[in-house]
Amino acid sequence: MDKLTGFVDKKGKAWDMSQYASLLGPEATIQSYRQGNLNGMVESGATLGRISEGGSANTCSVCQKWAGQVVSLTGDVPGIPSIDEAIEEGLFHPNCVHMVNVISSDAELDYLLSLNQEYLDYLMQIHNILIL
Repeated sequence: MDKLTGFVDKKGKAWDMSQYASLLGPEATIQSYRQGNLNGMVESGATLGRISEGGSANTCSVCQKWAGQVVSLTGDVPGIPSIDEAIEEGLFHPNCVHMVNVISSDAELDYLLSLNQEYLDYLMQIHNILIL
């Protein structure tokens, strides 16, 4: 019987089993931690969060769009992209350094939205909405 010594993923990267195993354990742990935090935020009534900056040197091209952005944790805040959209676009990929921080006050939200004004202007244009 032949032993499985490695595989090639859908992006064409070859992995040997020890390399894959060394990534799998820590990745499963951090993904569980992130999901637990997200669940806790939503269960406590939070609806908005902000993706961490991650440090410009550590932010990959996949995450660049999302670093520092305000996201809806529930997916039902008009004009604000959802955390699920960010994840579908690749945020929280293996070795990702980003986290989500809950937005806990109106003052904090106003400040963060002012930082993201260019993005919000774009959203308002493409969705033809007004955010007050």
